[in-house]
Amino acid sequence: TPNPSPGGRGGPDFKDVPARHWAAKYIAQAVSEGIVKGYAGKLFKPNGLVSRAEGVAVIARFAKLPEPTVLETPFTDIPGRHWAFREITSAKQAGLLKYLEDKPFEPGKSLTRAEVAEILSKTAILSERISRIMDFEGGK
Repeated sequence: TPNPSPGGRGGPDFKDVPARHWAAKYIAQAVSEGIVKGYAGKLFKPNGLVSRAEGVAVIARFAKLPEPTVLETPFTDIPGRHWAFREITSAKQAGLLKYLEDKPFEPGKSLTRAEVAEILSKTAILSERISRIMDFEGGK
């Protein structure tokens, strides 16, 4: 996992993320918290698309999901040797991927904004807040 840059530049240590990049401090924070890891060759690909596997792995780390309780294939197209197997399995066991029931995961498919919203809404961090907002008649 790349670490934030030494020398106090404030940017992450990725060849393709200069310290002046608008998201450099956010990327550095996400790296330091273990949420994002980057790619081989010290690359982050800040303008690249995010695959379902990458996005679910990041969300699983953000939500601090526990290790999967059972290590069986969460989807028919996710073999046990897949790099994000544990994160995808944890996300499915936590109920974050209900929208994909009876469907393949398609790990290389680009993650849509709607999918991100759906997955995040199921995390403990946000589901509680959403419930409070939706319970406007309860006076909370």
